[in-house]
Parts: sequence; C-alpha cells; structure tokens
Amino acid sequence: MKKIINLFKMPSKSDFILHLAIIGLAVFGFVMVISASMGLSIGDNRYLVFTGAKLAIFTFIGYMGMVFCAKHFTFEKVAKNSMILMFGTIIALMACLLFAGSGGAKAWIRLPIPGREVTIQPSEFAKIIFMIILATYLGDDRKKYDSWWEFVKIPVCFVLICVCIVWFLQSDFGSAVVLFLIA
Repeated sequence: MKKIINLFKMPSKSDFILHLAIIGLAVFGFVMVISASMGLSIGDNRYLVFTGAKLAIFTFIGYMGMVFCAKHFTFEKVAKNSMILMFGTIIALMACLLFAGSGGAKAWIRLPIPGREVTIQPSEFAKIIFMIILATYLGDDRKKYDSWWEFVKIPVCFVLICVCIVWFLQSDFGSAVVLFLIA
C-alpha cells in the first residue's frame, strides 16, 4: 500500500505552493472545459460524460508525469538524450500529416476509440520540449564551444525545423507563431 501512495507523492524537496497551484489550475481547467462543452452536448449527454472522462484521464496522466519528472528529472539526463527528444518531437509533428485535417490544418493525431475519437496535438508537447532543450543547451557552459554559432546551432535548427513543419506542412500558423515566440 505504501508503494502505491509513493507513486502519487511528490518528493520532499518539491515546492508545496507550486504543487497546490498546479493542482488548482488543473481543476480550474477541468471545470472550464466541461463548462464550455455543455453547449456541444445538447441532446447528447454522452458527449459531456466522454469529455469529462477524457479530461480526467489526461489530467491523471499529466499529474503522474509531473510526479515522475519531479523524482527523476536532471539536465544531465536531458543532455544525454536530447537528440532522441528532438527527433521524437519532429517525428510526432510529422505523424500529424498521416491523419485527416480539421479546419484546414493537419495538426492532430487522431486515435479512434469505439464510438468516439481522441485527438492529440503534438505541437503542445513540442512547446514543453522546446523549453527543456533550450534550457539544456543555452544553460550549458559556453566556454566549451569555439564560437557563438557552435553554441546555439543545435537548438536554433531544432526550433526552425519544428516551426516550419507546423507552419508549412501542418498549415497551422497560430501554433507556429506560439512555438516561435516560446523559443
């Protein structure tokens, strides 16, 4: 039983106020999305139940991801696996092109579930990966590099490739601008 409780427990060195703020924002977002979905569920209460269940599952997965990262994240591990993270992000962004578009943009991975469809937008994950990769590379010791370009070329090329994929291939200008501004 103690092992199960430890799965959900943040490490003792974590910031308790930040943890509460994240939980509060997750609950607020949950309520807002359910509230916004009520208009779409007129005559079909199953839609609202499905939306709530999907949000609960994604919120739980996100919380567990946060706990896992709080326990195991180090910039040394990211630096060692940065190429895998970058190529994985590019592949996920390209995978959207294999699925049907919506509103002119091919920015979602569509996973069929009996009776419904779950969509995942990889550009949302790319935002987090951008911040982690940029912090890893640009927070590195600049003295190890011979020139300024050697210092920034990998993160800059990664950002430009991702922004171009989202803008030109996925036809999602809004997400491309947000990705560029984050970088």
